[in-house]
Amino acid sequence: PDHERRARDILRRELPGVYVSISSEVCPEFREFERTSTVALSAYLQPIVESYVEKLTGRLAGRYPGVDLRLIQASGGAMRAPAARGRAVNLLNSGPAGGATAAAFLARLVGENRIVAVDMGGTSFDISLIVDGMTHVATDSSFEGFPIKIAMADVSVIGAGGGSIAWVDRGG
Repeated sequence: PDHERRARDILRRELPGVYVSISSEVCPEFREFERTSTVALSAYLQPIVESYVEKLTGRLAGRYPGVDLRLIQASGGAMRAPAARGRAVNLLNSGPAGGATAAAFLARLVGENRIVAVDMGGTSFDISLIVDGMTHVATDSSFEGFPIKIAMADVSVIGAGGGSIAWVDRGG
């Protein structure tokens, strides 16, 4: 990691404002292809995530001073807003992961160890299995066909959500 950190520091010094992601921080794994794919995806998402989190943090601080903003991660866990600056990839599919985590919490609350959780949003119908009161988390996943090596809640999209409109095209 020393060489990566040094390269990052040089780039930041020579090219202020440039987003730099290094694999030793984003995906410190030994599998090179998955590590590269994960850090490339994180670097691609970084400017968007950083801008969004910065605006959200600013708005919340103006209305609710001292608030400690947490973001849902792909694993269903939470991360503090500053941590998202260097790990944008950890926010992938965080919405469905949050639904699965909430379902696991509710299952434990009512004493059910094994459930099938369904989360229907505006555009997707997500399903996950809760076993022993916990969401299954995988560490070898993919996103849009690219392998990523982060902890992700095992949530599958099995259909369209409530906001989707279907029709039959009877055109010629």
